Amino acid sequence: MSFLAPLYLLGGLAIALPILFHLIRRTPKSDLTFSSLMFLEETPPKLTRRSRLDHLPLLLLRILALALLAIAFARPLLRSATTVPLAGARERVVIVIDTSASMKRNNLWSQATEKLRSILKKVDPQDELALIAFDSLARPIIGFESEMSTTEKCEYANLIIDDKTLSPSWHSTDLSQALQLAADIASEETAERSVSTTTRIVLISDLQSGSNSSQLQGYAWPENVAVDAVGLSTPASANASAEILVSNRDLEQTDQNDVRVRVTNAKESAKSQFAVAWDTASGKTRNDLTTAIDVDALNNAVPVQVLPGQSRIVRMPIATPPAECLILSGDDHSFDNRWYITKPKPTNQAIWFYGKTSDRPKQAPYFFLSQVPLGDSIHQIKTELVQTWPASGPPNVADVPVIILSEPLTLDSPVWLQDYMTEGGRIIVLLTKRDQQEAMTQSVRTISGDESFDVREAELDEYAMMSEIDFSSPLFAPLDDPKFNDFTKVRFWSTREIHEFDDQWHTLAAFDTQAPAILSRKIGKGSLFLLASSWHPDESQLALSSKFVPMMNGLLRAPRDSSSTSSLFVGDTGDQYTEPGVYEKEDGTSVAVNLHPSESDTTPLEVDWLDRLNVPIWDTNDSISDDTSPDTPDAARQLRDRELESSQSLWRLLLIVALGLLGIETILAKVQTRQA
Repeated sequence: MSFLAPLYLLGGLAIALPILFHLIRRTPKSDLTFSSLMFLEETPPKLTRRSRLDHLPLLLLRILALALLAIAFARPLLRSATTVPLAGARERVVIVIDTSASMKRNNLWSQATEKLRSILKKVDPQDELALIAFDSLARPIIGFESEMSTTEKCEYANLIIDDKTLSPSWHSTDLSQALQLAADIASEETAERSVSTTTRIVLISDLQSGSNSSQLQGYAWPENVAVDAVGLSTPASANASAEILVSNRDLEQTDQNDVRVRVTNAKESAKSQFAVAWDTASGKTRNDLTTAIDVDALNNAVPVQVLPGQSRIVRMPIATPPAECLILSGDDHSFDNRWYITKPKPTNQAIWFYGKTSDRPKQAPYFFLSQVPLGDSIHQIKTELVQTWPASGPPNVADVPVIILSEPLTLDSPVWLQDYMTEGGRIIVLLTKRDQQEAMTQSVRTISGDESFDVREAELDEYAMMSEIDFSSPLFAPLDDPKFNDFTKVRFWSTREIHEFDDQWHTLAAFDTQAPAILSRKIGKGSLFLLASSWHPDESQLALSSKFVPMMNGLLRAPRDSSSTSSLFVGDTGDQYTEPGVYEKEDGTSVAVNLHPSESDTTPLEVDWLDRLNVPIWDTNDSISDDTSPDTPDAARQLRDRELESSQSLWRLLLIVALGLLGIETILAKVQTRQA
């Protein structure tokens, strides 16, 4: 048996006190004569030696209780033959290192690599070692199951640090995923695993508040696995970021001369004065995203004052010519000071309206459609009346996104209409001709492929109104607001009743007679729309209502929206875009890729963040990540002894036995007192 605190054994000298107390006796001090005893013969009292001990059972119980208390305080441990010796003891160590974008700040990454190298030096060759790197994804670099020895694993880890294979990325931080993976690896059993006294996870990270750690709350943390969090810090604490609060789609459709920019200042920041400006060149080059740019040297700089822990929204004039990068300056960290956007290129598109000239052209459907302002400052859209189909074949969907049919197809009509929709085009069929219903029905069957489709003239008492409208469709999406979604004032004088169609049609709106008013059918990448009436005054009030322009804009903009560029975050598309910037796609369009805003929240997590997530914390006094901890054999042996004593906890058993002996002693002393 060995002891962690052998000096407490000196407390065993207290066993001399019960022996001394048992030698103390009370002897008569004086004689007192009683008159009633004067005629009795006097008998002298029996005297015993002072060196004789009485009540030996009580004495032994008291001595044994004191001895057990002294041994318990000395923290005993047993080194049996089955205990693994120091040279053969194994420790399971999982090192988890943060490679997210926030680690690009100042010298954080150099701190992280120094900590990692220091930990690798302290790993015993008999230990089991695993290494995980994480940002938005957790990636095992070295596993327990690797055929490499622990020494070879340490050499490999140093090698990938030196050749920068292991380095910070531009991804966000998912701390939950990393710790869950590390806990699973640390707790799994392997064939080589022998008696392991410790299993720990060493986390090397800046522990920023923007890291995602909420998923750990519902995770069942394995037993006997603790986390040794190695926090990194930088003396420069001022960090701010700028984000444009408008999507690329909104930039495409807006005619405003400015955009809203949200500037956010970190809670621990020591600065509050910043500036934002457009930089035309940075969006193209993307040479060094961690290099600060002097905003004062750029045009149209806007000063912004934001208090620590707060954000502020300012109006930023759009640059002329259009810029692709917004830059912030004034803080200590430039890794998140750029926000990229794409400005859509001007396009010219046409809407084909297939029909014949009318005797009353200003009362025809084509006239009202031609009056709708479909274009904007970026996209020019014109309406063309097509009376004969071009012989050159189908138009490019990007040039002609929509074709409207108000006349039935003829024998010389093109056969490429279905192929046109398959490539993404949209065809709108107006069922307006009473005298051509059979021909229109056959045209719809040909285009849609629905041979069961049939239509007939509806019988109305006076008029019909639309109801049961699907506002999630592109046609009605611009009117999805209580202020605009009332169609009760739009009346239809003449309608067709679509009474036969298969289940691939989707009803976007119905009349109050429950008959379909507008049907849609998905064909390839495009769609086919059927209107059981028309918008000109002979058929309805739709063209004269305030609903007509938003409906046409919603319908005609949808094809462009599906192919328009959008803003992505690094990691949204895997490894396709690895850093922020503006990228050209194969189809000639551009896409803006930005750093996730959560990476800008560099305020350190609270000290008790692991406790609040119910994650066991490794004792910092035993931490192999502590650079000041001794690494001599004696110190290592003492560490193993503390761990062995903690696992055996013999002192608890000794205290329980000592309390039991004291209870027996109390009962026995009371019994002997009554007998005396």
